[in-house]
Amino acid sequence: MPMASLRLVITVVCAALVLTVAPSATAIIGGSPDATRTYVVFVGRLTPDSTGMRGRCTGALVAPTIVVTAAHCGLIDGVAPDGQPFIVSQRLEFEPRDPLKPPVSLGAYFKDPAFSGGGNGVPNFATHDLAVVRLFSPLPGPYAQLPSLGLVDSLNPSTGVVVSGYGFSEIHGNRPSSIGVRTTASAKLAGGGVLGDEFVKVVGGVCFGDSGGPVLLGDIALAVNSFAPQPCRSTNYSTRLDTPSARTFLAQFGV
Repeated sequence: MPMASLRLVITVVCAALVLTVAPSATAIIGGSPDATRTYVVFVGRLTPDSTGMRGRCTGALVAPTIVVTAAHCGLIDGVAPDGQPFIVSQRLEFEPRDPLKPPVSLGAYFKDPAFSGGGNGVPNFATHDLAVVRLFSPLPGPYAQLPSLGLVDSLNPSTGVVVSGYGFSEIHGNRPSSIGVRTTASAKLAGGGVLGDEFVKVVGGVCFGDSGGPVLLGDIALAVNSFAPQPCRSTNYSTRLDTPSARTFLAQFGV
């Protein structure tokens, strides 16, 4: 399978996702429902008139009105305009058939200005693949913590971590098996740990729809899921949140 992002919306399944996919008790490959980490949130990109949903991702609530996610979750025809309307939900199960059913929170999307949605292979698929959704009203805690500067570099290359998200449990041909349940699984940092200065390599069960979801060390969000050479397999690359560029971008939002 060629390299691809972990965006939930891929052309061959877009209509099916919107119309026919029902949530079940599984998501993330080999995972189990994650009822306790309410700071792992469903992130949905809305149509311009905010009446429907065009894409689904995952994010980490790091402050009452700030969700950290992947910049590519805002891509439309190769561009990612700031200010796009998004919804965020803390529900354990998110019903794709009725995406605007309360309770959901509305917010606006803002990407790292250095984000590039193109690229010509690992690790240049999507540089600075980081964004926030700034909510118009606060959500309750607890909140995920952001890492100290350079924390990933200090970790053992095989450190155990956790991934959590609302993505597919697996792919059968062009159809997803399930989606819409916040699910968690154990993972670990891969040998060598860091890919360049931006990414951390993770061995774990991340699939489409888990984009933007956190790679967690306890309650610390080390990184957000970005892309994989073979999505829904075993190795993923996540954009680090402990780099100087990431912290500079996030500091603009008070976190």
